[in-house]
Amino acid sequence: MRGSVERYDSQTQLGMIRDECGEWFYFAVEQWNDPNNLPIDGLVVDFIIDGAEVTSVWEVKNTH
Repeated sequence: MRGSVERYDSQTQLGMIRDECGEWFYFAVEQWNDPNNLPIDGLVVDFIIDGAEVTSVWEVKNTH
């Protein structure tokens, strides 16, 4: 799925993703695939969910 990071909190290491349909999903830094570059608000990401739980999140490098 594709969405954007919203409301990432570096202290709690929790954030939310809003998908292209306007649905919201919570994620923790453990699901983020690049520990050297933490997520920031507005970042376009792809993510995988299992049920309602986000299992993996990564930055979309090329949106063209």
